[in-house]
Amino acid sequence: MVDRLSGLDMSFLCLDGAERPMHMGAVLVFEPDEPASAARVARTLAHRAARVPQLARTARDTWLPFAGKVWAAQPNRNVAGHVHTHTLSEPGAPEQLERTVSALMAQPLEQGRPPWELHVLDGLSGGRFAVVIKMHHALADAAGAISVVGSLLDGADPCETTTDARQRTLIDELLSWPAGARRAGGQLAAELAGGAPRVRERAQRLAGVAAATATAVRPRSLASPVTTLFGESPRREWTYVRLDGAELTRVRKHTGGTLHDVVLSVIAGGVGRWVREHEAAGAFYAEANPRAFIPVSMRRRRSADGRAGNQLSGYLCELPADATDPVARVHRVRAAMQRNKERGPGSGAGAFPLLADAVPAGAHRLATRVLGRASPLLFDTMVSTVPLPNTTMRLDGAELGTVYPVAPLALGQALSVAVAVHRGDVQIGLLADPRVLPGVDGLRDEVAKAGAELRNAVSAAEG
Repeated sequence: MVDRLSGLDMSFLCLDGAERPMHMGAVLVFEPDEPASAARVARTLAHRAARVPQLARTARDTWLPFAGKVWAAQPNRNVAGHVHTHTLSEPGAPEQLERTVSALMAQPLEQGRPPWELHVLDGLSGGRFAVVIKMHHALADAAGAISVVGSLLDGADPCETTTDARQRTLIDELLSWPAGARRAGGQLAAELAGGAPRVRERAQRLAGVAAATATAVRPRSLASPVTTLFGESPRREWTYVRLDGAELTRVRKHTGGTLHDVVLSVIAGGVGRWVREHEAAGAFYAEANPRAFIPVSMRRRRSADGRAGNQLSGYLCELPADATDPVARVHRVRAAMQRNKERGPGSGAGAFPLLADAVPAGAHRLATRVLGRASPLLFDTMVSTVPLPNTTMRLDGAELGTVYPVAPLALGQALSVAVAVHRGDVQIGLLADPRVLPGVDGLRDEVAKAGAELRNAVSAAEG
């Protein structure tokens, strides 16, 4: 069976460029019991990667469909050339890790070969080491990438892994918000794949999505602090925030809604604090609240060996950065997300990724970058949730301590946010274009303060 790229995968490739590389990533920090050898870890990763079919694929041009692409295995590939080692200078502080990851995420993946890289970072404080993963979004979505990464780690026998009850509960809470979305997405996917009798209904649905998207355009976003129509740079700054999962769960029980609603409200609070601080310093920023695009996976297509292609929809949610009451922020986010879930991911302006499969491959090559540059008129930032497995994971015997996700920057966006749960805590990765949004470490600090502010407000309300 020919494994053609979906329309959405084509769009990811067409959006890719030196100033907007469309790879996602993750930073996995391992805690060995004894000093680890970066070279040995790299050899282990290369050996295991050579056995993963998905990591042997590269996109090749086709005549039929015209100007399309297919996934093809690359013969005689040099797997070791995808795996690199780096040593941080002493003391291996978090700031050094952030600078190294920022530089790695700014570098586009090499064209003409399988679009992924692994970087082993040695010399972290406490004897730890990290693995930085870069994988093009066309190759896999977040769930697919986690599956691939799992095949590179120790413990193939699931009986050897353990499950942390607190971790499982947090993941269930965080992912509960799109449960109905996934069911609705599966129903819509079945309809879209139903053949000729479904063509008219499919066209009507897509027309409705297109109309909703058109009505959601906001020219005022031209002045958003996290958006730019012009002036992107190839530079990147990455940082992370860790929030206590138990505290967030306590907040959720007090406010209602989901853990995802609480996390979105903390992000909104951090953005609001950051904007107000810069306004006080004399910088000009728009008063409008930023609008977030929240991807929803709607997997439908599987190739002969069971791999799944990208199939995304999403929701648009205004982040109430203007709200100074942290509990009120949660309620506003909860109400907005509830309206989204009532409509479902197959309709509304947030479903615009579904339109990609209706566009011929040749049209993607001609128009995707032009249309992509207009994305700030629709949303200001992306907040994606990465589903992690509920198991203890190891590499070369070292236990995985923390996972920090990294989401790509779309055209016109200066900030992307990725959220994951690991070891009972919520990890938030922030990737920014420093030319447009300087000082992402300041935003990181404000998000942490917004989390503490919300926790204290709930504590006070509970007496």
